[in-house]
Amino acid sequence: MNEQSKNSAQTSIDEQAADWYANMQSTDADKAGFAKWRLADAAHAKAYDALGKMWSASEGLANDSDILAQLGNIPSASSAKSRTPWYYTGAAAAVLIMSFLGLFLTNNQTQTQNYATTIDQQQIILLDDGTTITLDANSQLQVAMSNQNRDVQLLKGRARFNVAKDPQRPFVVSTDTGSVRALGTIFDVNKNKQLLHVALLEGRVEVAPKQATDTIQKQVMTAGHQTTVSSTQGVAKPTPMNQDQPQDWTNGILQFNATPLDVAVEEFNRYLKKPLRIRGKNIADLQITGSFSTKEPQKIISALTTIFPLEAVTSNKFVMLTWDPKRHK
Repeated sequence: MNEQSKNSAQTSIDEQAADWYANMQSTDADKAGFAKWRLADAAHAKAYDALGKMWSASEGLANDSDILAQLGNIPSASSAKSRTPWYYTGAAAAVLIMSFLGLFLTNNQTQTQNYATTIDQQQIILLDDGTTITLDANSQLQVAMSNQNRDVQLLKGRARFNVAKDPQRPFVVSTDTGSVRALGTIFDVNKNKQLLHVALLEGRVEVAPKQATDTIQKQVMTAGHQTTVSSTQGVAKPTPMNQDQPQDWTNGILQFNATPLDVAVEEFNRYLKKPLRIRGKNIADLQITGSFSTKEPQKIISALTTIFPLEAVTSNKFVMLTWDPKRHK
């Protein structure tokens, strides 16, 4: 049997299974005929059982008044006096059942989409629910949407979420460190090697570690605050954001306030074609304060070697920051 014939045979079995399923819901179901059909071929039982599972999964549809009304109009085995087998006259019922189930399963299907940006590239993503995501350079996330949930996995980098309000579908951003849950708000999530940073611009969010315990708990954060999440310490107590330094990375500005240099370098590397590396005792612990334009990434390196007694040594693959022996003592 070729592939086309196999598909045709399976379609016929599925249609018969749907017909028998409709018949078995009636008050004068042909139980003897059904038993004979089911035992005739293992494929019959398999198709019927699969349809039953689909119907059970639809829960509320089983008692849907429209469906029950249509099923009540199906000719029963005892009332079908013609020579035409009842499962042909019940074809409409089969189509009805499969149509309702197909609609249910389609509406509840999770739609998944992956997004990624390259170095020195940002992307604005508009989701079907009206939510807008600004994905920073060299970042990656996965969006999974259904009728019940709105889930985002931030796999790498940073993103800003302007979340459309939908109380029936909470919006959750997860990482391997923790998660942020919101109903309608604007917030930044920044994932780096050490910590998960969350900054809330509007609304309220719930920030949780990946695994909450008696000592590591969730934190509810209000607008104008920020926090961090670590795999060992959990969620830090939220602190006010510096209002003099708004979160302007979406406009090409990186701002730091007494930030360790190794943390800042991780931010810079999202925009540099040749990433920065640090070599030298205590360089990573230097603290940096100021604003830097991501639209002119090469000036970042010049600024670092001006602010600190460092020199930049360029190789084929990266730029190494080391102490400048002429200026560092």
